[in-house]
Amino acid sequence: MNCVRCQTTLKTQKYEGVEIDVCPKCKGAWLDQGELGRIIDIHEEEFSPDLINRAIERTFTGIPKDEDASVELCPKCAKRMDVVNYAYNSGIIIDRCPAGHGFWFDRDELEKIQIGQENWEADMNKNKGAWVKHVKEVEAQSNVEVAMMKQCADHVPSNFLFNRLAGWLMKAFDND
Repeated sequence: MNCVRCQTTLKTQKYEGVEIDVCPKCKGAWLDQGELGRIIDIHEEEFSPDLINRAIERTFTGIPKDEDASVELCPKCAKRMDVVNYAYNSGIIIDRCPAGHGFWFDRDELEKIQIGQENWEADMNKNKGAWVKHVKEVEAQSNVEVAMMKQCADHVPSNFLFNRLAGWLMKAFDND
């Protein structure tokens, strides 16, 4: 199999215990379907503070024009790959086979995805208590609102109930 960027023959190597195909010239990597999930679940690689900072600071949504204009073909089926901003706003632009064969990562992109995922997991664990508390507060408020609406249902036009529910939802989302 050849590199999607420079057409050099890819070499198989282990990364986080998973065999992936890496370009010895440009250092890009091809991951078959399912390999990315297995790699993200493993936390063996150590990353430099510089790479961690660059990965976290680079978040944005959308696809840069130069990335969108580039054409890379899947090394398995030769179909034009889709350009994707990983996780919608990571700022890490990867190429995905439309037939589901796998993903192409340019140099350091796989590591940056791991860093982002590990950072997200750490934040999630750190803030878990606050999120659980918030969910319970929203649940309690919704129970009160639903009870009030049930009491008023026979005496109030339905558009009032809809507006009341919509107002409660807007207030709940504004408190985030």
